[in-house]
Amino acid sequence: PLLKKTDEDSLKDPWNNRFVYSKENNASYKISTLGADGSVGGDGVNYDRSVTGP
Repeated sequence: PLLKKTDEDSLKDPWNNRFVYSKENNASYKISTLGADGSVGGDGVNYDRSVTGP
């Protein structure tokens, strides 16, 4: 892992919610925020955002 569990737990999105980490396949990952409401879906500040890496 790139982060220790204690480090991962301390990382928060701009709305003070935990980021969502997932493994896309054997070689990539996805880091997401569920927006201001912390729920899946939404518009504006509640819009979910994610980034996928190699």
